[in-house]
Amino acid sequence: MVLRAFDALNTENKARDERLRQIDIIIARDAGARDASAIAPARIVALELAKIEPERMRGLEEKVTRLVVISGIIGAAAGMLGSAAALTVIHFLFAR
Repeated sequence: MVLRAFDALNTENKARDERLRQIDIIIARDAGARDASAIAPARIVALELAKIEPERMRGLEEKVTRLVVISGIIGAAAGMLGSAAALTVIHFLFAR
């Protein structure tokens, strides 16, 4: 009876060790996929920890991209107006 118990324990330990080995392989593959991803691995981990849904994150990124483009257009227009005003002021000062 004792030998059967030890045998069963040994079998359970082998099965547990095999499950742990498979989990380690999955974790290593996942880490490799993160490292090979176009997105930074730290960003993936941060998103997973924040539990932000990927669809929501894409929407937020699109909004930020639009804001960056709009601010770039506004900056370019302000730069053109500023340079035109500066040229007018310089021309006015040195024309006399």
